[in-house]
Amino acid sequence: PSQNGLGAVTGLAIDAHGDLVAQAVALGGAGGQPALFVYSTASGLTGPTQTLPDGAAVPGLSRSRIAVNAAGDVYEISPANIDSSGVEVYEFSLNGTSGTPIGSFTDPQAVDAEPEAIAIDPTGRIAIPVIATNVVDLYAPGPSGSNVSPVAFFSDYTAGTLNDYGLAVGPDGTTLYATSCDTDSVSVYPAGSSTPSRSIVGPQTTLVCPYAVAVDAAGTTYV
Repeated sequence: PSQNGLGAVTGLAIDAHGDLVAQAVALGGAGGQPALFVYSTASGLTGPTQTLPDGAAVPGLSRSRIAVNAAGDVYEISPANIDSSGVEVYEFSLNGTSGTPIGSFTDPQAVDAEPEAIAIDPTGRIAIPVIATNVVDLYAPGPSGSNVSPVAFFSDYTAGTLNDYGLAVGPDGTTLYATSCDTDSVSVYPAGSSTPSRSIVGPQTTLVCPYAVAVDAAGTTYV
């Protein structure tokens, strides 16, 4: 549990207003309800200013990773059946209150049966790492349907060696931030490089198997 009353924080993202969005389980009076929580970053972290329950609408999302586009739509990976392949992503709107998905897309050809991370770049493309082939698949903005294929990919990203649970695209649209449970760290990869340019690591970070990462327009990193 964290000091702000959240447990099992598995997803972090920055929305278009610069606010921090967390996928977590509320503690205490909320009775452990999985939800999206929005926190203002204007003066530190304050809030939540908004709570959007999503666990009842799509069971299993309580431990999912998230990404937010410029329109305020939240994309969440649905944990796939370990015996099947494919990527399934649900879309929620921060402009609503119902917690009901407003859309979804599936890529049945995706290699990983249990994708762990998701991010959105400044153009709205959705990035999902494929650990088996060490690439990050990129899907066009606003995908919808049951047979969606990626439009591009980062081919040099060493996802398989990172055991990554969290992924974020930097404000330049090309730099990748990836968490690692193997090394309790966040590594920063420039475009086209399989070697990180820097890492957030070490006992002073207090990182232990970081599950999620988000980066705002100023480059501030949230883990």
